This record gives sequence, C-alpha cells and structure tokens, in this order.
Amino acid sequence: MNENNRTKITFGSRSITLSGNEDSEYVTRLADYLNGKTEEMASTASYKRLTENDRTAMLLFNIADDYFKAKDRADRLEKELQRLEAESEEMRYRFVRERMKQEKGK
Repeated sequence: MNENNRTKITFGSRSITLSGNEDSEYVTRLADYLNGKTEEMASTASYKRLTENDRTAMLLFNIADDYFKAKDRADRLEKELQRLEAESEEMRYRFVRERMKQEKGK
C-alpha cells in the first residue's frame, strides 16, 4: 500500500487501520483470509481449550501449511508448464521439418 492507502480492517473483534503500498481490496482479502482461518480453527473443541499464545501459534502453523501447499502446487504446475512448452516446441519443429520435406518432394 502506498502510504496514502489506508485500510480499516476487522481482525477478530479488533478494528485496525493499516497503511502501506497495497491497495485496500488486497488488504481486505488478507484480513478475510485470516478471519476465515481463525473461524475454521475455532470451530474445533480442542481450540477452545488452548491458551491465546497457543491459538496464535496454531494460526501461524496453519497459514504456513497453506503457504507451503500452495507453493508446492505452483512449483508442480510450473514444471508441467515447462514440460508442455518443450513438447509444443518439439511438435512445431517436427511440423516445420515435415512441411519442408513435403515441399521438396513436390
């Protein structure tokens, strides 16, 4: 967020105003994600028995889990994209080579 971009968000029961380089829509999406994660964890019986510090640690652990799963998926998709691009390039090369053979044969 640009220092001029100020966004008021609600995290849990607290309202916070953030300022920085990202636009308000993005910051709101982040807050919604955090609130959703917190609500998801709060729906379990064991979560209610944890201390506030343990709840925070659990939230951080779950966010890190989401991040690494998404990163692993993105890495796999990037490798698949590279494989498909190489395959496509090979197919183009074969096509041009066959086309040249046909033109020489005429």
